[in-house]
Amino acid sequence: STVANQRKAKQLVDELDGHYYYDYQLLRAGSPDENLADRDNKSIRKHPLAAVFGDDWFHDVFYVTFAQFNGVPDDRQVAIRSDIGDDQIARLAQLGQLKWLALSGTAVTDQAIEQLSALPNLQRLWLGRTQVTDRALQSLVNCETLTHLAIEGTAISDAGLARIAPLPRLKFLSLGSPYISAD
Repeated sequence: STVANQRKAKQLVDELDGHYYYDYQLLRAGSPDENLADRDNKSIRKHPLAAVFGDDWFHDVFYVTFAQFNGVPDDRQVAIRSDIGDDQIARLAQLGQLKWLALSGTAVTDQAIEQLSALPNLQRLWLGRTQVTDRALQSLVNCETLTHLAIEGTAISDAGLARIAPLPRLKFLSLGSPYISAD
Protein backbone atom coordinates (compact mmCIF):
# COMPACT_ATOMS: atom_id res chain seq x y z
CA SER A 1 0.00 0.00 0.00
CA THR A 2 1.01 3.64 -0.41
CA VAL A 3 1.02 4.19 3.35
CA ALA A 4 3.29 1.18 3.94
CA ASN A 5 5.67 2.27 1.16
CA GLN A 6 5.89 5.78 2.57
CA ARG A 7 6.60 4.44 6.05
CA LYS A 8 9.37 2.15 4.72
CA ALA A 9 10.93 5.04 2.82
CA LYS A 10 10.79 7.28 5.91
CA GLN A 11 12.46 4.57 7.98
CA LEU A 12 15.26 4.39 5.41
CA VAL A 13 15.71 8.17 5.49
CA ASP A 14 15.89 8.06 9.29
CA GLU A 15 18.44 5.23 9.22
CA LEU A 16 20.60 7.24 6.79
CA ASP A 17 20.42 10.36 8.98
CA GLY A 18 18.42 12.24 6.39
CA HIS A 19 15.34 14.41 6.69
CA TYR A 20 11.88 14.24 5.16
CA TYR A 21 9.05 16.73 5.07
CA TYR A 22 5.34 16.29 4.55
CA ASP A 23 3.35 18.42 2.15
CA TYR A 24 1.78 20.47 4.95
CA GLN A 25 5.11 21.37 6.59
CA LEU A 26 6.56 23.70 3.97
CA LEU A 27 3.53 24.99 2.21
CA ARG A 28 2.21 27.56 4.63
CA ALA A 29 0.73 30.67 3.11
CA GLY A 30 2.34 33.80 4.47
CA SER A 31 5.57 32.09 5.57
CA PRO A 32 8.90 33.71 4.70
CA ASP A 33 9.55 30.82 2.28
CA GLU A 34 6.17 31.07 0.60
CA ASN A 35 7.89 31.91 -2.69
CA LEU A 36 9.50 28.45 -2.58
CA ALA A 37 6.16 26.71 -2.13
CA ASP A 38 4.34 24.83 -4.81
CA ARG A 39 1.58 27.33 -5.54
CA ASP A 40 -0.93 24.58 -6.34
CA ASN A 41 -0.66 23.17 -2.82
CA LYS A 42 -0.67 26.41 -0.85
CA SER A 43 -3.87 25.48 0.94
CA ILE A 44 -2.61 22.19 2.42
CA ARG A 45 -3.01 22.02 6.18
CA LYS A 46 -2.46 19.12 8.52
CA HIS A 47 -5.46 16.83 8.49
CA PRO A 48 -7.18 16.73 11.92
CA LEU A 49 -7.34 12.91 11.92
CA ALA A 50 -3.56 12.67 11.39
CA ALA A 51 -3.17 12.97 15.19
CA VAL A 52 -5.15 9.75 15.56
CA PHE A 53 -4.10 7.66 12.56
CA GLY A 54 -0.74 9.20 11.66
CA ASP A 55 0.43 11.61 8.98
CA ASP A 56 1.04 8.89 6.40
CA TRP A 57 -2.68 8.25 5.97
CA PHE A 58 -3.44 11.84 5.02
CA HIS A 59 -0.21 13.45 3.80
CA ASP A 60 2.57 12.77 1.35
CA VAL A 61 6.29 13.09 1.88
CA PHE A 62 7.20 15.64 -0.75
CA TYR A 63 10.83 16.49 0.17
CA VAL A 64 13.76 14.30 1.17
CA THR A 65 17.26 15.60 1.83
CA PHE A 66 20.51 14.01 2.93
CA ALA A 67 22.46 17.27 2.92
CA GLN A 68 24.51 17.93 6.03
CA PHE A 69 26.40 21.14 6.64
CA ASN A 70 27.47 20.71 10.26
CA GLY A 71 31.16 20.04 10.70
CA VAL A 72 32.07 21.10 7.17
CA PRO A 73 34.96 23.60 7.26
CA ASP A 74 33.51 25.76 4.46
CA ASP A 75 29.90 26.61 5.31
CA ARG A 76 29.06 26.86 1.60
CA GLN A 77 29.85 23.17 1.08
CA VAL A 78 27.75 20.13 1.82
CA ALA A 79 29.29 17.19 3.70
CA ILE A 80 30.24 14.16 1.64
CA ARG A 81 27.91 11.25 2.41
CA SER A 82 29.75 8.27 0.89
CA ASP A 83 27.55 5.98 3.01
CA ILE A 84 24.55 6.78 0.81
CA GLY A 85 24.59 5.10 -2.59
CA ASP A 86 22.41 3.70 -5.31
CA ASP A 87 20.95 0.78 -3.36
CA GLN A 88 19.53 3.00 -0.65
CA ILE A 89 18.37 5.84 -2.86
CA ALA A 90 16.61 3.63 -5.39
CA ARG A 91 14.21 2.62 -2.62
CA LEU A 92 12.94 6.22 -2.54
CA ALA A 93 11.28 5.59 -5.89
CA GLN A 94 8.40 4.22 -3.77
CA LEU A 95 7.51 7.79 -2.83
CA GLY A 96 5.21 8.54 -5.74
CA GLN A 97 4.41 12.05 -4.51
CA LEU A 98 8.05 13.05 -3.94
CA LYS A 99 8.61 16.49 -5.46
CA TRP A 100 11.97 17.61 -4.07
CA LEU A 101 15.03 15.40 -3.59
CA ALA A 102 18.43 16.62 -2.36
CA LEU A 103 21.19 14.06 -2.98
CA SER A 104 24.12 16.48 -3.02
CA GLY A 105 27.29 14.99 -1.59
CA THR A 106 26.05 11.40 -1.73
CA ALA A 107 27.67 8.51 -3.62
CA VAL A 108 24.76 8.09 -6.03
CA THR A 109 25.48 7.26 -9.65
CA ASP A 110 23.56 7.16 -12.90
CA GLN A 111 21.91 3.88 -11.86
CA ALA A 112 19.94 5.49 -9.01
CA ILE A 113 18.94 8.45 -11.16
CA GLU A 114 17.58 6.08 -13.81
CA GLN A 115 15.26 4.56 -11.21
CA LEU A 116 14.30 7.89 -9.66
CA SER A 117 13.48 9.38 -13.05
CA ALA A 118 10.23 7.38 -12.93
CA LEU A 119 8.95 9.61 -10.10
CA PRO A 120 5.91 11.26 -11.70
CA ASN A 121 5.98 14.50 -9.70
CA LEU A 122 9.69 15.26 -9.29
CA GLN A 123 10.21 19.02 -9.53
CA ARG A 124 13.54 19.78 -7.86
CA LEU A 125 16.64 17.59 -7.86
CA TRP A 126 19.99 18.41 -6.27
CA LEU A 127 22.86 16.22 -7.52
CA GLY A 128 25.88 18.42 -6.78
CA ARG A 129 29.10 16.61 -5.87
CA THR A 130 27.73 13.17 -6.78
CA GLN A 131 29.03 10.52 -9.19
CA VAL A 132 26.45 11.21 -11.91
CA THR A 133 27.43 11.54 -15.56
CA ASP A 134 25.74 12.48 -18.81
CA ARG A 135 23.90 9.14 -18.71
CA ALA A 136 21.92 10.35 -15.68
CA LEU A 137 20.72 13.39 -17.59
CA GLN A 138 19.51 11.16 -20.40
CA SER A 139 17.29 9.43 -17.82
CA LEU A 140 15.90 12.77 -16.64
CA VAL A 141 14.46 13.56 -20.07
CA ASN A 142 11.32 11.72 -18.95
CA CYS A 143 10.90 13.99 -15.89
CA GLU A 144 8.60 16.49 -17.52
CA THR A 145 7.74 18.09 -14.16
CA LEU A 146 11.39 18.95 -13.35
CA THR A 147 11.80 22.70 -12.76
CA HIS A 148 15.10 22.88 -10.81
CA LEU A 149 18.28 20.88 -11.34
CA ALA A 150 21.60 21.33 -9.52
CA ILE A 151 24.53 19.40 -11.01
CA GLU A 152 27.58 21.36 -9.92
CA GLY A 153 30.76 19.44 -9.15
CA THR A 154 29.82 16.44 -11.31
CA ALA A 155 31.19 14.86 -14.50
CA ILE A 156 28.34 16.33 -16.57
CA SER A 157 29.49 17.66 -19.96
CA ASP A 158 28.09 19.83 -22.73
CA ALA A 159 26.71 16.69 -24.38
CA GLY A 160 24.76 15.87 -21.22
CA LEU A 161 23.30 19.36 -21.03
CA ALA A 162 22.05 19.03 -24.59
CA ARG A 163 20.07 15.98 -23.50
CA ILE A 164 18.00 17.92 -20.95
CA ALA A 165 17.31 20.87 -23.26
CA PRO A 166 13.86 19.48 -24.17
CA LEU A 167 12.62 19.50 -20.56
CA PRO A 168 9.50 21.66 -20.83
CA ARG A 169 9.42 23.12 -17.29
CA LEU A 170 13.12 23.41 -16.42
CA LYS A 171 13.65 26.98 -15.18
CA PHE A 172 16.71 26.78 -12.91
CA LEU A 173 19.94 24.98 -13.68
CA SER A 174 22.91 25.18 -11.32
CA LEU A 175 26.14 24.23 -13.09
CA GLY A 176 29.84 23.98 -12.32
CA SER A 177 31.97 21.35 -14.01
CA PRO A 178 35.32 21.31 -15.82
CA TYR A 179 33.55 19.38 -18.61
CA ILE A 180 31.15 22.20 -19.44
CA SER A 181 32.38 24.92 -21.76
CA ALA A 182 31.71 28.59 -21.18
CA ASP A 183 30.16 28.97 -24.62
